Amino acid sequence: MDLNVLGAQIHADNIRKGFWPSEGTRDPLGVIALIHSEVSEALEEIRDGRMTPSFAWKATKETTGPSLEFREGGFWTVGDYPRPVTDDELIGWGYAMKPIGLPSELADIIIRVLDAAAAWDIDIVEAIQIKMAYNATRDRMHGRKM
Repeated sequence: MDLNVLGAQIHADNIRKGFWPSEGTRDPLGVIALIHSEVSEALEEIRDGRMTPSFAWKATKETTGPSLEFREGGFWTVGDYPRPVTDDELIGWGYAMKPIGLPSELADIIIRVLDAAAAWDIDIVEAIQIKMAYNATRDRMHGRKM
C-alpha cells in the first residue's frame, strides 16, 4: 500500500465531508492539535485496558429505531422496558458498529497524519524513508537511558 495514495484518498474524503474549507487550508496548529488529541485517546484506551480491537453500537444519521441504552448484564434495552435487543434489530434500525480500542485510535492517528501530509503536499513515504535512514545512524536509544 502506498501511503501517499492512501493519504490522497483520505484527504479527498475529508474535503467531501467538510473537514477542510473550500480553499483547502486549515490552521496547521489546529491540525497538529487534532493529531495530538488522537494520541491522547490512544493513551486512554491503554489506561482503560482496551488493547485489542472491539466494537460499540452507535446511532447514525440513518438510525430510525428507538433510543437505546446499554444496561448491566450485557444487553441493550428499549426505553423503560428492559429487553434484550439483537444485532439484527440494531442493524435494521440503522445502528452501526463503531470500532473502538487501541487499534482504532492508532488508525485515527495515522489517518490524521496522512490527511495532513496530503493537504500540505508532503511525500510522506519519502519523509519516512529519509528519517529511517537517519535513525539507522543513531546510537542505541539515541544515547539515552531508559
